[in-house]
Amino acid sequence: MWKAEANSRYFSLLRTYHEQVIIEVVGHDHFADLRYHSSSNVADLPDTESKFDFHNLLVSPGVTPYDGSNPGVTHFEISEDFTPQNLRMQFLNLNKTIGNPDVSNLEWNPVDFS
Repeated sequence: MWKAEANSRYFSLLRTYHEQVIIEVVGHDHFADLRYHSSSNVADLPDTESKFDFHNLLVSPGVTPYDGSNPGVTHFEISEDFTPQNLRMQFLNLNKTIGNPDVSNLEWNPVDFS
């Protein structure tokens, strides 16, 4: 996303095919997040005639901690009709690992969105 030409092409494809792209799942942001964009003010693309929202982006929590965050993982299911369901995130409680050589019983904090 730091190269302008790639950024423009990426958002142009997403905006053009916004009715076909149902959800996009990414990681490596260290924090869990749900994002969307409007058809206006997208990268360096000209605004569309009519405004609409698109780009449903689920950002999974990062496995590596950053800036006080706990590492986490996300999983969900896709039904036969392509509906995302049973979203669940789990975060490792790093405080329980500090100074503890026994990592056989790690504490996970679940968040169940289903």
